[in-house]
Amino acid sequence: MWHGMRKAASDELSKAVDGILAQGTTPKQIVVTGFSMGGGVSTMAFTDIVEHIRNTWGSHNLGSLLQHLTFAAVAAGDQGFHTVLNNLYERYQIKAWDFMSHRDWTVHTHHFAFRSWRGHRYILPEAVVQHCGAEFGPQGHFILGCLKAAEWMESNGTDQVKSAYSY
Repeated sequence: MWHGMRKAASDELSKAVDGILAQGTTPKQIVVTGFSMGGGVSTMAFTDIVEHIRNTWGSHNLGSLLQHLTFAAVAAGDQGFHTVLNNLYERYQIKAWDFMSHRDWTVHTHHFAFRSWRGHRYILPEAVVQHCGAEFGPQGHFILGCLKAAEWMESNGTDQVKSAYSY
C-alpha cells in the first residue's frame, strides 16, 4: 500500500516544507501519524520519510523536527525492519509512540513474526479508559476512544500511562 503512494506523499511533503521555507521560516514539527491500518502504513513509510527529509533538507535537527505517533497501529514489518526503524529512532533521537487501549483486540491478532514492536507502546490502563465510556467500541479499537483518552489525559495528567516497552 505504501509503495503505491510513496511518490505522491514525498511530493506533498516537499511542497509543504518548501512553502514554509518560501515564507522565510522553517518547519517546527513534522508528525507522521496513523490509526489502525494507517498506523501500519505509517510504520512502513517512516524509513522512506526519514530518508527523504535527510536527503532533501539534511539531518541536523531530525530529533526535534520529526515524530512518529500512531494509535492502535496494526503490525507492519518483521523484526529486521523494526531493527532498522528503531535504529533510526535512536540515531536521530526521534520520538515514536503507539497508544492503544488495554482492551484493544489488535494486540492479540498479529502474527508472531510481526510482534516485534517499534518505538514506545503505551497501553492505556483501565484508569484512563474507564472515562471514555463506549467510545473505544466493543473490541477496544475505535479511534474516538483514543481521542477521548487523549482529552482526558490532557485534563488529568498522564502519570497513569506507562510504557509497555521501549526500543
